[in-house]
Amino acid sequence: MNLTWVHKLKLLFSAAHNLSKIHNMGYVHKNLHSCNMLLIDTDNTSATTDIKVYISDFGLSNRIEYKTSEGEIFGVLPYIAPEILLGHEYTTAADIYSFGVILTEVSTGIPPYYNIKYVDDNDLAAKICNGLRPGFDKLTPNIYTKFAKKCMDEDPTKRPSVGEICQNLFNWYHIFDFDQECLKDEELEIRKAFWKANKTVILYPIDRDHRLIYTSKVINTKMISKALKMLSGGIYASDTITLDDIPLWQGYRYEYGIGGEKDENKAFIHYQISANMNNSNGIYQVGYCHYLGIGVEIDTEKAFEHYLKSAQMENSMGIFKTAICYKYGIGVKQNDDIFKEWIKNP
Repeated sequence: MNLTWVHKLKLLFSAAHNLSKIHNMGYVHKNLHSCNMLLIDTDNTSATTDIKVYISDFGLSNRIEYKTSEGEIFGVLPYIAPEILLGHEYTTAADIYSFGVILTEVSTGIPPYYNIKYVDDNDLAAKICNGLRPGFDKLTPNIYTKFAKKCMDEDPTKRPSVGEICQNLFNWYHIFDFDQECLKDEELEIRKAFWKANKTVILYPIDRDHRLIYTSKVINTKMISKALKMLSGGIYASDTITLDDIPLWQGYRYEYGIGGEKDENKAFIHYQISANMNNSNGIYQVGYCHYLGIGVEIDTEKAFEHYLKSAQMENSMGIFKTAICYKYGIGVKQNDDIFKEWIKNP
């Protein structure tokens, strides 16, 4: 699909409008990213004018006043607001930050931080907390770039409301509905800038391994805080993890190839060692491996067994995955009543 900026602005407005409905009902999405944006052809004509954007994946959504588990969050790292990475509670401003990242993705046509070098997730998260933001295509209109940066402001109180986002996007794409003689000089300049930006050509292939950071995962905010403190030194001190956590983090390193080659078999072995030490995160990771076939055969029943065990130890991701298993009958008989009970757990 070849989209001009007129189409992009309309689609972004459609997405922002749906986000406004979520916020107006008193909810925060908490996991907003481009892969949760569904393009729906409302008239089955394949015409871009009939395509609307719908926001999906409400598994993490909660009332604004809902408190999250301390020390852990879940989401796609490049889209998570810096204050959330540092352990603060979710607000609507965190969704606005995520939307700002999506605005950069529409500008460049590539995922955020695709060309940024980093050691591991904690390193990237620390850089984000230290002011790193995704870039823009050089032809992107300044008015758009400036507004997207405002959405990603370090200070959540300085970010615009979703209503302001809707108003700006609405104004920009409606400029194209009028003849030139009906427009003010400022509006004409805006229209010319967006037409010029249509010349952008995307030349970046997305390799499989690089997609790892665009996958939802558990993120330890305490580790990010420590990584941020040590960012200037360029190394991780030996006291950033406890002795009991070493097998777990060795598993992470082997799974994602941090500091060496990837080895999913060794990753599973270290997760199993962690689980045997009764580490709830290790138990959860063993379940995760059984579910996806990481270093072991896919076995949804064993996946559920480990998710449930970690959930019974009050592991937040174990609770979430246990609920999802009951919801969709993954490794266990589907049961909406039990799903509702687990999903209520904080």
